[in-house]
Amino acid sequence: MAKRTAVIDIGSNSVRIVIFEKTSRFAFHLLRESKSRVRIGEGAYKQEGILTDKAMERAFETIKEFVALAHAYSCRKILAVATSALRDAPNKKTFTNRVARELNLNIRIIDGDKEAYYGGIAAVNMLTHSKGVTIDIGGGSTELALIEAGLVTQTASLNLGTVRLKELFENEPLDAAIAYIQNAFQNLDTAFFGQNIIGIGGTIRAIASAYAHETDYPIKVLHGFTTDAAPLHTFSQAIVTATPEYLAKIGIKPERFDVIGMGTLIFTQLLSFLQAKKVTASSVGVREGVFLEDLLRSQKFHRFPQGINPAVQSMTDRYVHDVRAAKLLVKTALELFDLLAPTFELSLKYREILSIGAKLAEVGIDLNFHDYERHSFYLILHSLYGFSHKKILLIATLVRYQSSTKPSKAFRLKYQTLLPGNRKIKALIFLLDVASAMLKGRPHALPFEITYEQNVLVVRSLENNFLAIEKLKKIEPLIPIEIRR
Repeated sequence: MAKRTAVIDIGSNSVRIVIFEKTSRFAFHLLRESKSRVRIGEGAYKQEGILTDKAMERAFETIKEFVALAHAYSCRKILAVATSALRDAPNKKTFTNRVARELNLNIRIIDGDKEAYYGGIAAVNMLTHSKGVTIDIGGGSTELALIEAGLVTQTASLNLGTVRLKELFENEPLDAAIAYIQNAFQNLDTAFFGQNIIGIGGTIRAIASAYAHETDYPIKVLHGFTTDAAPLHTFSQAIVTATPEYLAKIGIKPERFDVIGMGTLIFTQLLSFLQAKKVTASSVGVREGVFLEDLLRSQKFHRFPQGINPAVQSMTDRYVHDVRAAKLLVKTALELFDLLAPTFELSLKYREILSIGAKLAEVGIDLNFHDYERHSFYLILHSLYGFSHKKILLIATLVRYQSSTKPSKAFRLKYQTLLPGNRKIKALIFLLDVASAMLKGRPHALPFEITYEQNVLVVRSLENNFLAIEKLKKIEPLIPIEIRR
C-alpha cells in the first residue's frame, strides 16, 4: 500500500480531501484535510436529480485543485468516491467522464448501503463501540449502519438530506417536512431501535460540538464525546427554527446556517423514532472507511487485528525513538503493577492504562525536552483514539504528572467528572515514576530486583546505580521504599 493515500469524498453538500500517511503496517495518521462547500446537488432535487452546469463546474474546479494537492504531498494513490447527489443524477456520466478525461481520476459512485458500511467500519475501528447504530446525515441522504459484536450487520439509506430537504420544503410548513421524514422511516428494521447512536457527518458534529460547549465539557476533543440522548434532543430542538444570531451564539459556523435546521430536524426525528439512550460524536466517517477498506483489505471484516490500536502504534512510530527503552519501561511498570495493585486497590482495567502510559511517556520530547510532560499530555489527549475519553484523559494525566505524584487542585477540579479518585491517579503515577527511576542511566537493562515484603517495596540494586538510586530517593513514596545494595 502507498505510504500516503488521498481520499476525495464528493458529497451533495461538500467535497473533501483527506491525506493519510502510514507509519507501519497497521498504523497511520491524518496528514492533511481540506473541504469546499461545493454543493454539487444544489438545484438538482427540484428537477429530478439533474445536476446543473454551474454546480458541476464548481465541483470540477475543486477536485482539480484537490488532485494537485494530493500530488504535492506525493500521494501515490488517490481514492475518489461520490455519494447521493451523483448516484441520483441522470447526467452523472457527463461529470465523471470529464473528471476521468481531464484529471485522470476515476470516481467511484457508491450506493447508500456501501456509504453506510464505510461509516460503520470507521466507527468500529476508530471508536470503542462494539454495538450501536451509526447515523450519517449528509446533503442528499442519511445512512445508518447497525453494529453488533464489533461487526457491521445491517445498513440502510434514506433519501433524507440537508440540501434535499431545504430545497423541497424551504417554503413549506415544518409539519410537511416532518411528515416526509417520518414516512422515510417506515421501512427501517426494528433491529435499529433502542441502540446507542454514533453520529457521523457535519450536522451531528456541529450539534454535538455546540452541546459540549454549552455543558462546559472539559475536553476540547469531539471524537468520542458521549452524552445522554434526552438532553441532547431537547437542546437540538431549539436549533431547528433558530435565528442566525442564536446559531452564532452556540457556535454553529455561518456556512451551516441555511442547512443546519433541516439536518437537525432529521436528527431529532431519528432520536425519537429509534428511542436512542446515548449519542457519541464521531469525527470519522465515509472517508476513513474508504481508506480503512483499502488498508485492511486482507483482514477479515476490515477490522484491525486484536490488540492493535493504530493511534498508539502511530504515535510510537513517530515519537518514540528508543523503542527498546520504551518496552523495558512498560515491562517494569507492569511488574510493579502486578506486585502492588492489591495494595493500591487497582483493578485489572488500570493495567492497560499504565501500559499505554509507559509506552507513550516521552512522546512530547521531540517538541521540547524541557516540560516535555506537558507536550506529551497534549499530544495524547488530541491524538489518541479507540478508547473512551475517560481512559484517554487518565493516560494523558499519568504521563503529565509522571515525575510529580500530585496533579494540581485546579487540574483535578477541571477534569473531576472524567477522572477516577485522586488516590488511584497518584498510585498509577507512582508506579510509572518508580519504573522510570529504576531505569535512569540504564534504559536498556533493569539493574534491580523488586519485591514487596511486609508492606515495604524493596528495591535491590544488582550493580552500582548512582543515578537511579538518586532518583528513587527523590520520589514521594505512597508506600515505604527500601533501597538495598
